[in-house]
Amino acid sequence: MIGKLRHLVRLLRRRREARRWGVPFARVRDFSLPDRLVIDAGGKAMPLSFPPGPEVVTAFVALLLDDEYGLTAIPEGTGTPVRTILDIGGNVGLFSVAARRRFPSALIHVYEPNAALLLHLRVQAAGIGAAVFPEAAGARDGEITFFPTSDSMTGTVEPTSENGTGVTVPQTSLASALDRLAGPGGTVDLVKMDCEGAEWAMLEDRASLSRIGRLLLEYHPRSIAGVECDPAALPALLAAGGLRIERQIATAGGCGVIWASRNGKEGGAPR
Repeated sequence: MIGKLRHLVRLLRRRREARRWGVPFARVRDFSLPDRLVIDAGGKAMPLSFPPGPEVVTAFVALLLDDEYGLTAIPEGTGTPVRTILDIGGNVGLFSVAARRRFPSALIHVYEPNAALLLHLRVQAAGIGAAVFPEAAGARDGEITFFPTSDSMTGTVEPTSENGTGVTVPQTSLASALDRLAGPGGTVDLVKMDCEGAEWAMLEDRASLSRIGRLLLEYHPRSIAGVECDPAALPALLAAGGLRIERQIATAGGCGVIWASRNGKEGGAPR
C-alpha cells in the first residue's frame, strides 16, 4: 500500500513538473520527447534536439521532472545567490536547461567532450544562453583519449571491452574551468559533475574544491588512471575542500548523487 502511494505521489509530481515545462506527460512508458520546452514563467519556449534512444528519456525524466540534483531545494535568498554555474559532463544539456529555469540570470559554462552529443547540446545551450566547451574536465590541462560508449550518450577516459577505439580530445583542469568562468582564483557558485569516473581525480584538488560554493556530484564506482575510488571516502574528500554533504542518494550499480555545500550538515544521511 505504501509503495503504491509513493508511486502515485511521484507520478502526480512528474505531471505537475511536465505542465510547468509545457510538455504532455501521462507516464514514462508512453512519453515521447518534446521538440520544445517552456523555459520561464512568461511562457517563453525554446527548441530542443536529442539523439535517438531510451537513455535520453530516462535523463529527461530524472533531470527535468524528478529534479535529481535538487535544484529546487537550493535557496535563492540574497545571502546565497547563484550567479555562476559550471556543468561538467553536460551531455545534451538537460541539467543546464533545468538550472537556467531555476536561476535565470546565472552565467552557465558547459563541458562535454563527446562529439556525438555536441550538435544536440548546442541547440539546448543556444536556447538558454549557455557557453559550450567541447572539452573533457579533469585533474590537469592537456589532452586525453576519450572512449564513447555504444549508446553514444556517455563515454569515459578509460578503455573497456565495449567502447572500442578512442579519440583524442582537449582536457581542461578543474582549476582552469573555474578560472574561465569566475576569473583567476574566483569562486563558482554551483558546480555539477557527472563525468563517468573522472570526478575522483578532480575531488583530490582541494584548492579547486575550496572555490566551489555548492557541488552536485554523481559519483561512479570505478577508478580512472589509477585514482582510488571509494564512496565511503567522499565525506573526507569534500571536507578537505570545505564542502559538507547535505544529502547522499544511492542509485544503481554502486553509483550515487551527492548534494554538498559550504553550509551543509556534516555527513548527510544516505537514502
